[in-house]
Amino acid sequence: MYFEQSVDGAGDFSLEVAISEYGTVRNRQTIERLLLGYWGRAFQCSGLAVMASVLLPLGVLRAQICDPTGNVVVFSNYEGGVLNIDVNQNIPNLKIGVCTYEAVQVNITGAFASNVVELIYAGYGSNAPSACGGPVGGGVQVGGVIPPLVSVYDAAGGNTALTPRLGEVFAPIGIPLVNCMVGAEGCVNLATGGGNSANQIVDYFLTEFGPGSVLFSHWTDYSCFPAAPFLVSAGGNCCLQGMTTPVNPLYAPNGQVADFLGPDTDLCNGPVTLDLSNYPVINQPTFYGYYWSTGSNSSSITVNTPGTYYVCIGDYCHDAAQCLLSDTIVIASCCNFTVSAPSPVALDCVTGLASFSASTTAVNPSFAWTGPGIVNGVNTSNVTVGAPGVYIVTVTDPNCSQTDTVVVTGGATGAPSLALSVSSKISCDAPLVTLTAQSDPGVTFLWTGPDVITAQNSAAVLVGLPGWYTALVTDASGSCTSVDSILVRGDTLSPAIVAYSVPVINCANPVGNIRVSTNNPDARFQWTGPGLVSGVGTAAPSVDAAGEYFVVVRNPTNECTRTYSFEVTEDRGDALIFIPDAFTPNRDGNNDQIRVEGACEFTYFYWQIYDRWGTLVFETQKPAKGWNGTNLSDVELTNGFYSYVLYYSLDTRPPKSRYGQILLLGGEKPAKRRR
Repeated sequence: MYFEQSVDGAGDFSLEVAISEYGTVRNRQTIERLLLGYWGRAFQCSGLAVMASVLLPLGVLRAQICDPTGNVVVFSNYEGGVLNIDVNQNIPNLKIGVCTYEAVQVNITGAFASNVVELIYAGYGSNAPSACGGPVGGGVQVGGVIPPLVSVYDAAGGNTALTPRLGEVFAPIGIPLVNCMVGAEGCVNLATGGGNSANQIVDYFLTEFGPGSVLFSHWTDYSCFPAAPFLVSAGGNCCLQGMTTPVNPLYAPNGQVADFLGPDTDLCNGPVTLDLSNYPVINQPTFYGYYWSTGSNSSSITVNTPGTYYVCIGDYCHDAAQCLLSDTIVIASCCNFTVSAPSPVALDCVTGLASFSASTTAVNPSFAWTGPGIVNGVNTSNVTVGAPGVYIVTVTDPNCSQTDTVVVTGGATGAPSLALSVSSKISCDAPLVTLTAQSDPGVTFLWTGPDVITAQNSAAVLVGLPGWYTALVTDASGSCTSVDSILVRGDTLSPAIVAYSVPVINCANPVGNIRVSTNNPDARFQWTGPGLVSGVGTAAPSVDAAGEYFVVVRNPTNECTRTYSFEVTEDRGDALIFIPDAFTPNRDGNNDQIRVEGACEFTYFYWQIYDRWGTLVFETQKPAKGWNGTNLSDVELTNGFYSYVLYYSLDTRPPKSRYGQILLLGGEKPAKRRR
């Protein structure tokens, strides 16, 4: 064997190959494999005979890594066989795509095999064994990856994977031929042999793997996978990607088919056109083409009549005779009126019946009710029923029909029993009382009233105010109820003091009584204060000190109380002494002296008297000593007013002072003035 290589300025090269053992070079893929063997590893062959010459892009033949940051590796061929993948490079979140026409066995090994998060097979996956080896019974088998991470879409098994975009236009028929995953033809961007192009295969896997998926490498060929394992780090031989063909209207992720006829509709806007011209197929009965339920084989139909319509599409990937690719749509009449019926409705718990009506905006409607227990009114707007269940009313006008549904619950179970009780009346010693409802098992409760404190849906509740309280109980069916009310009485009246008297404490009366009377003859008293002597539990306690006194008045029947306070004062002296304001010292034995009279014992006493000119005429520190109308020299003084000042203290009280005037009458006659 010999070979020669030449490289031109465009980056292409030509290689002459001579092979004696195999005759002629059969196809482009064979040459590629020989060239890859030459370019990437040892190449051995012998013999010289026939010469062939090819011109191929240099980039196709080199081992290629499409994006070093990628996380998607793809392997594809036509003939299937055994695909051994050695994950020898640490690529996080690694995703593997495999596409073959023939049966294939995929084996995942390597130091970083656990990095594989998803493996998708999409191709024909023939049920017959491959000449390249693999599963004995044909089909697709995957090892080295746990089953939940593996998805298999094999057309031979009825799991055809549609491609996100339509295939390239196939020249002989002028339309896209391959719109599903079937198998590879090598590193080509236009498949002419009934397989998928390299970029269509990559586009499918990147779309299925979803956001964040980037192509790391793609190895593709027509012939069997090599026996030696593929090293992920070595890359692939093809980086073609990106599709410019139209979007496939039938594609849906995860091996599904889109609802390509669209949602159900009606004829309110006129005839409805169902158009599949955006998915062109060969018209070749009975395998290819469009097969409508109307009998049409056109790519579109126009519908004027309500009904259910379906279409079977026969294309390169689906046999029309088996209706493997189909969709259905319901086209309704134009019902421009509404129907409304109440729901849910409960049967009367005593009679076991319920009546209800359907309303509609239809003109001249007819009614038809269906359900398990219609008693009367089956063809009227109002119907009476006697059994729980689902009832449907159909309203029809000349053009169409509309329906509505009523759910009826309950039955003739009778009203639940109900008995109410209260623990006591509300009082000051029982501010909260308990209301209890007794009823049948399975009922629910609802209490209402002026002050329900605890949960209203309990059988027993606490309340805090007098008044009427109501309990509603509902049986387990929800249709039968009972209601009862109970009066909670209250006694929170506190006794009131309606009259009182408070003493004034002085040296003449050192002990006094606070006296009160109430509107409750049974009232109880409790006094506190600074000088209680006796009677702390009576209405008239004795006190001997000034200050504030408190009394708690209690009603013994309900323990309600009121608190009052009283201020006891003390006379500090002015009202306890008496000084006359005139006297007649004429020695007749009446009012000849004037003195200070005190109700209490003086503990301090100092009395001074002055004439009109401020001359001191009398002073004493003895309370018993009186003034006889003479001066300090014992000379009788003339009639007139004399001023005094008294300093004194009674008992233990603080000292005080008092000022005033005294009129002296009957004293010495004043001398006549000289002329």
